[in-house]
Amino acid sequence: MRIGRILFGILSAIGVGAILGVLFAPDKGSVTRAKLSKKTNDVGEDLNAKFTDVVETVNKKMEAIKEEASKMATELKKKTENSRLEHTENARMN
Repeated sequence: MRIGRILFGILSAIGVGAILGVLFAPDKGSVTRAKLSKKTNDVGEDLNAKFTDVVETVNKKMEAIKEEASKMATELKKKTENSRLEHTENARMN
C-alpha cells in the first residue's frame, strides 16, 4: 500500500507540473511539447530505475530468507533424526 501511495503522489505531481508548465510556458507550443516530452521521458527513466532497484532489493532479501529457511529446515531435520535415534536407543535399553 505504501509504495502505491508514493507512486500515486509522484504521478500526480508530474501531472500538475505538466499542466502548470504548459499554462505558464513562454515558448512556442512545439518547443514546450518537446521539453515536456523530454522531461516526461527523464522522469519515466528515473522511475524505472528506482523500481528496478526496489525489485532487486526485494529479490535479494527473498533469496536470503530462502537460504535461512533452508538452513533452519536442515537443522530441524537433523535434530528430529537425532531425537528419533535417542528414543530408539532408549527403547532398546529398557
